[in-house]
Amino acid sequence: MASPRALNPFTALLHRVHNPDLPLDDLAGILSDLHSYLGHPTNHVIAINAGVFADLRRWLSLPDIGQHQNAIVYIFLIIDALLDMFDGRHAFVNSVDGVNLVLEWVANDAPSIRLPVGRALRRLAEAPDSFAILLKSDNVITTLLNVLFDNDDRVACCAAACLASLLPYRPTKAVLRDYKRLLNLLETVSNDVDKLDVIRAVWNMSNCLESKDTIIEAGAIPVMTKLLTYNVPAIASGAAGAIMALSISLKGKLAAVANAGVISTLCDIVLNTADATPLRTNAAIALRHIAENETALPTASALLEHSPYILRSVLGVRGSACAIRRHLEEKTGRATANVLSLLQTLLDDDEGCQAAYDCLGIVPFLVNGATNGNDQAATCLRQLCARCPPALAELSTFFVKRRLAPVPVFVESILNEHRLPAAKAMTLPRPVLSPDMSVRDRVRAIQDYLDALEYNHTGFQFFMIDKRDPMQTTAQVADAIMAEALPIKCLEACAVAMVLTCGTPGLVRSPLRFRSVANGRRYWHIVCLLEADGAFGALGLSRQKSLGYRPIHFPSVTALVQDYVACYERLGHHVDRVTLGTPFSHRMDTQDPVIWSAVTFPIAGLSPESLSRHIAAFYSRARPRRPLAKVQRQPAGRPRRDRISAIDAV
Repeated sequence: MASPRALNPFTALLHRVHNPDLPLDDLAGILSDLHSYLGHPTNHVIAINAGVFADLRRWLSLPDIGQHQNAIVYIFLIIDALLDMFDGRHAFVNSVDGVNLVLEWVANDAPSIRLPVGRALRRLAEAPDSFAILLKSDNVITTLLNVLFDNDDRVACCAAACLASLLPYRPTKAVLRDYKRLLNLLETVSNDVDKLDVIRAVWNMSNCLESKDTIIEAGAIPVMTKLLTYNVPAIASGAAGAIMALSISLKGKLAAVANAGVISTLCDIVLNTADATPLRTNAAIALRHIAENETALPTASALLEHSPYILRSVLGVRGSACAIRRHLEEKTGRATANVLSLLQTLLDDDEGCQAAYDCLGIVPFLVNGATNGNDQAATCLRQLCARCPPALAELSTFFVKRRLAPVPVFVESILNEHRLPAAKAMTLPRPVLSPDMSVRDRVRAIQDYLDALEYNHTGFQFFMIDKRDPMQTTAQVADAIMAEALPIKCLEACAVAMVLTCGTPGLVRSPLRFRSVANGRRYWHIVCLLEADGAFGALGLSRQKSLGYRPIHFPSVTALVQDYVACYERLGHHVDRVTLGTPFSHRMDTQDPVIWSAVTFPIAGLSPESLSRHIAAFYSRARPRRPLAKVQRQPAGRPRRDRISAIDAV
């Protein structure tokens, strides 16, 4: 081994730090020189490979290290620099001892030590491995709440950043004192990064308060309202998101929100901000939560004064329109007065009617409400049909397509006013799939058929598919769906696609499911994954067209999944789980069960490379080794079920 004198200065410093016999009096100077060399990325790699984390942890654990504050400061400055460069993906982060060591030092009395320790702690909260260790620590939240009251606002902001990351997973009852401290930090901190972290902490702590009155008592709404006009878009967007969370938490006490003038500010943002920005989306969703609440609606005069213009702008934000439509579907058959009042305001002009029809699809909602005796719903429906011809055409076929009878009197009266009779019974023939059609032409014809069946927005479930049923029973339900030609949802569409693609040469079909989260609720969606000639696509049906069909041109299953995930993000949903089932059999007469879900991939817990590797490994094992070469008559008898083991790493 070469002597330290023969090495370059940086490597020589690493050797000296590694020497356990180095006097503590010399440590600070050496660490200072070492820190000055870390400005070059190559030196970061050299330091990591030399085991510098283990050396620093050893020095910190010495009993007499507390008497050498300058050395401690440089130790944590080096830790902070290395974690920043490598996102914390190293041994120190994976070490429970290392994380606990930082937690011990963050509460140190020496002011010069707390800031570098706090910054290192913030890095640990950002790294996935150390974040998991922090979550398991018994006293981490208590320690952070104590550090929150540090005299140095920069140290307090480090604690706020950690709290913002930990509180959603470790909800702890916070009190007025803690909440007020965060709000005070927002007004005193000038650094934009720190300010954004504190906003996130306020957002998440709002859900942990012992009493929701604390939000009003602490004055959170006025503070966040001021930040809505902040000149940094990320901070203004964060403030709008915090107000959205506060409006959900306050529920029946939203009068305080309206009195604070926040509604007028939110309306101005939605009207004057460019489309598809986080600020506009958060502001629109916050307005939607405020408008949904019956207690707050009478006091939300600013919102109604802007209507229908503001409501049309809210509908222009795709995620908000989806959220409003989900709200309408949940209220099917029991329309509340406040929702109908908002709709009636929206329907006052032609543009508002068109926006309500295009973005919300409110005809089923109004028909169901009026059928249950709600006169206001009938009035809204009449108003919509008078101004929006597509809505009138949909109403004329509404009961026929759903095989519902008789047609209510109020529907007949609306149709008679426009001299439009109710449509008679219709049939929807199966798609013609000739043997000489290419695989892609067949798939396109099947998707056109699924689109013609339409998505079921009625609130009624016409067909029931039990995932425990064998293939034969599932195929019989799919045949019934095609015979009745009634609207369906995603699972029924997957079953129909399974039957219609049966016997297609060279085509492998599998179930692909997504679980997404939006506004604290979970949603499942399924499509029929297709593979032909090494390319991938999907057949499916959804409320959103972007979550349905995919042509067969994706190079891998992972690329297809990532395309769906991106569409979910644009719709305001976060996909946290993807599941794959085993390929569907080309025999519809078998009693073997359909394996809808064989393996689960947690999106948040896997890197894109790891996700791609695991999906490819599973799919290569699950798909049949010899795809169907030609359409053959199925032999009688029950086939043996192929078994497949799930991936151990997932």
